[in-house]
Amino acid sequence: MAALFMDLLVALTCGCLILFKTMLFIYVWVPTELVHPVYAWKQMNRPLYFRRKKLSLQYCLKLSCNSNNPAYATIFNSKFHSVFKRKPTQLPPLAIHVSGDLQAVGFKKSDVITSSIPTTPPWLITRPAVNFTLHCSDKSNSPPEIFKHRFYELCHEFKNNYCIFTDGSKEGNRVAAAMVHRDNTKCVRLPDTASIFSAELYALLLAIDVVRRLKEKNFVIFSDSMSSLQSIYGFNLDSDLVQKFLKDYTILAKNGKNIVLCYIPSHVGILSDEKAAAAAKSALSLPVTRMKLPATDMYPRITKLIFDEWQEVWNCCAGNKLHAIRPTVGDYKQKTCLSRCDSVLLNRLRIGHTRLTHSFLLSGDD
Repeated sequence: MAALFMDLLVALTCGCLILFKTMLFIYVWVPTELVHPVYAWKQMNRPLYFRRKKLSLQYCLKLSCNSNNPAYATIFNSKFHSVFKRKPTQLPPLAIHVSGDLQAVGFKKSDVITSSIPTTPPWLITRPAVNFTLHCSDKSNSPPEIFKHRFYELCHEFKNNYCIFTDGSKEGNRVAAAMVHRDNTKCVRLPDTASIFSAELYALLLAIDVVRRLKEKNFVIFSDSMSSLQSIYGFNLDSDLVQKFLKDYTILAKNGKNIVLCYIPSHVGILSDEKAAAAAKSALSLPVTRMKLPATDMYPRITKLIFDEWQEVWNCCAGNKLHAIRPTVGDYKQKTCLSRCDSVLLNRLRIGHTRLTHSFLLSGDD
């Protein structure tokens, strides 16, 4: 027991020494590298000020979907704008702090889907039948003929089903969705704030609307959006569009409709899928259809706003030696073949911070 106690005491002592040395290293280096936002370049992360700003904007966007939240009125119905306008030295609350940035990303409360608790419990929702057979091979390493052959086998399996093809398209700020079945096509241009994920889900909702109107009983809906199908199959109820799809799917299933969702890879020469992709691309030139979208679709705009402001700060530091090495901010992609040790050595050589040049900071020498 005495030997075991001594071993434990030695281990705790070594652990405390390692922790002390680690904290000493952090105490010496962190203040010199993170005191100014430009030094976040070395950490490959955005400065703390911009991180806080991004999280605040994302919180406000998520809050805008739920008007029943007690904090909703504080953010979107603030009554103290005039008070803080007369006192510019006072620290403004979050509502005033983010109002200008929300306008910069194009946020409008009237364009956001209001989230609500589903009236149907999850255990009463019919789980959609989703076929991922064509996802078994990597598209980059497999010739298109293999996928076409497997697609024809899948069509033979569903030869008695009515086939519908869906697709979404995004080019710049323009977003559209399309649905093709036999000789019929329906296209919709979504608001510019929509994400490609919302476009793919909206295309599936167009297909569900066709299923509702047709008299056939057996349907198969083909989509090349793996994320949309996985969200539907995984009951991602955080998405309002997924909620709507599951609700409509459950009603149709109870009415005797047999609907199967199938994943197909895009741009492998499947004629009907190419037709749906062309229809979605042509819909980008249509007038925008007014509709409400999830507030999370604006997250990419927030990210762009933060990076633009960070770039402006970094451009003002043209005299900094690091600016000549990396004039643009953002995530730095390291070579995957390098180990952690080699990556550290490479970065220290690039920025000129080595033991030979900066050891005096640790030793305390002048």
